[in-house]
Amino acid sequence: MVALTGLLFSTPPCAQGASHGIDLLNRQDKRHYKLEKGGKITKVILTYLFTFSLLVITTAYAVEEYYSKEIRVSGDNAKTVTLTLKDLEAMSQVLLNNVRVYTGVYDYVGVPLRDVIRRAGFPKRLHHWGRFVFMVKGLDGNFAVFSCGEIFNRRDGSRIVIVFKRRYAGSQGAFQYLKPRLGGMFCLITPDDKVIDRRTVKWVSDIHIYYGGPQYEAGTDDSRKGHTK
Repeated sequence: MVALTGLLFSTPPCAQGASHGIDLLNRQDKRHYKLEKGGKITKVILTYLFTFSLLVITTAYAVEEYYSKEIRVSGDNAKTVTLTLKDLEAMSQVLLNNVRVYTGVYDYVGVPLRDVIRRAGFPKRLHHWGRFVFMVKGLDGNFAVFSCGEIFNRRDGSRIVIVFKRRYAGSQGAFQYLKPRLGGMFCLITPDDKVIDRRTVKWVSDIHIYYGGPQYEAGTDDSRKGHTK
């Protein structure tokens, strides 16, 4: 009786085989799903890596394109001159300590903007200085504008500087030349502005002198000429 009961309620061999086959199919499906899922993840990772690499290459190219190797000074009542790093290093340099910018606090070495402008023959004595302004422009299109008074008639005018070297503030290490991503070869720093980096210009390439008053005779030291026109 017991044997008969066990025979009745036991799983037939064909059913066991079918169940085993179903288990195999399920395992294969799971394995296939895992492989498919793994393939999708791999594709996503490769896509991200490719996009990141392309972004790095594009950024590096753009930064290298902005790298300024010379500064052109021109405009009203001045001759056009082009200055290189060698020219600026031959000029009298100033040291700016503990200058705070968005990326940290640094010491900078450079040449005052007023001295760079004077290399273009801008007169040391000129009537109506207040009518002249100076625009410092970078290769990326950003620019800052300064009045003649704040450049030449203020004590802190010498602290508006075209810099080309820097180091971390408080460091005793050597100054390093500015790299492309750190402002090109030349960068304008205005440490005494109340707002940090408001008039900082990276990749400086051009300084233009504008006269905003009545017409005068270009190349003379007397801007009053022609004021009656």
